[in-house]
Amino acid sequence: MATGSELVEVGTSLDRNGVFASNLHTVSHLVNHYGGRARTLGVAGDRVERLARFIEKGSRADVIVTTGGTGKGERDLVSRAIQTLGGNVLFHGVAMSPGKQALFAKLDGTLLFGLPGRPAATYIAFQQLVRPVLLEMLGLSQIFTPETTAILNGSVKVRGKLLSFLFGRLHFGPAGLEVESLRSEKKGILTEMLAANCLLKVPAGRERLDKGEPVTVQLLDLGLHGLSYFQVPPH
Repeated sequence: MATGSELVEVGTSLDRNGVFASNLHTVSHLVNHYGGRARTLGVAGDRVERLARFIEKGSRADVIVTTGGTGKGERDLVSRAIQTLGGNVLFHGVAMSPGKQALFAKLDGTLLFGLPGRPAATYIAFQQLVRPVLLEMLGLSQIFTPETTAILNGSVKVRGKLLSFLFGRLHFGPAGLEVESLRSEKKGILTEMLAANCLLKVPAGRERLDKGEPVTVQLLDLGLHGLSYFQVPPH
């Protein structure tokens, strides 16, 4: 379920102020990939009463995932809708970026994850919060994203206050396993997401990563990206 009055379903006409609800398809694909059976509830708009109806409609599911409507103040729509239905918001805010405005709630026997609406925040919050829960529900023992260490092949600036995640690309190079950050002002975030085969995991407090230093990376699933993790550079 997506929130936001500006969102329209993919495949419908789009005016100049509209935005396609791409997160619906991203989350649906991720849920199915990790063993769930996704049912898309659609775009709920940005009224608390309507959001509550959508959430209630999905409350027979084991898990509900929403995108958008988790900001502060007047934008805090999802938690208000949950409370209207008698649900319990267990946390609202996570010490990571992107995805710091994510929330988790329980509504009777249903678990509810409210993910931020920006595509990168939606994807990363899903990987860090929702993915382990789905795999745990399937009875798997390895529920967390595998991590390894690689050599950074270019310096990169980060915000520094929180644990941060950056889209990256692993490959074999002269130093062995190397990784490059895909952050670029010239490319859109969706381009970064599609090209990534890993996430750089940057500890809180770091404002810069230097070329040549070892960094922690989380390996993204091959099946999601259709690309090889490791590419040998041409001679």
